[in-house]
Amino acid sequence: MKKLIYLFSFAAVLASCAGSDDANENTNPETMLVKKRVFNDGFETVTTNYTYNGQKLVKTTDDNGMYSKLTYTGDLITKWEWFDADDTSTEVETFEYNASGQLTKYTDLYYDFEEEVEVYNYVHNADGSISYTHYSGNSTVQSFDHDGVITATQYSEHHEDLGETYTNTFTFDDKNNPYKNVIGFDKIVFSEGSDPAPLNFNNNVLSNIHSEYDDESGTFTYTYNAANFPLTQDELEADEHYTTTYTYQ
Repeated sequence: MKKLIYLFSFAAVLASCAGSDDANENTNPETMLVKKRVFNDGFETVTTNYTYNGQKLVKTTDDNGMYSKLTYTGDLITKWEWFDADDTSTEVETFEYNASGQLTKYTDLYYDFEEEVEVYNYVHNADGSISYTHYSGNSTVQSFDHDGVITATQYSEHHEDLGETYTNTFTFDDKNNPYKNVIGFDKIVFSEGSDPAPLNFNNNVLSNIHSEYDDESGTFTYTYNAANFPLTQDELEADEHYTTTYTYQ
């Protein structure tokens, strides 16, 4: 999943919103949903708008013309499709669950120079952690790459061929994650293998420390609205700086 789910002067952005959006913004922390996200990576700014059916996210639309569509089965997200501005499919993510509604398989089919596939199989352990195995290849054949364990505060990768185990260790604030009220997100938040995420979905990451590589570690600071949802997010990662602003409905 494209992690959601990261310029302007934040003061200018918030000031411009204060007179219009804030007056109509939902203030209920149980139903508040992200309406718009503005992300800047130091080179370009992308604005993403979110479309819902109730509290189910059904579409995201970027100002560069790219968009995505989500498919639900009941309250579970089973497919996430990504398209470019020409309506060409660029990526298809599928999610499979057990009878308890726990994610057991995540498949990411994407098109770069050629078709590529990433597959993650998950086992939900009695202590609340999740073990996974990762395979990569094409739509016909995938080979084992690595395995690991995910907990509320840590994501590990064990690479047997290298004889190495890497970990990302996270700390959190006690505020609300921007996407915590989106139905189905809590089931899939950890499924983006290229962007490790722990099992804590309710709160916001303050630090992400990689055991080996400083350039894969980061720190985060936020400002919040009255319902304790982030309005702005600043991320520092090595020599890179990312900023995000959120508007809610």
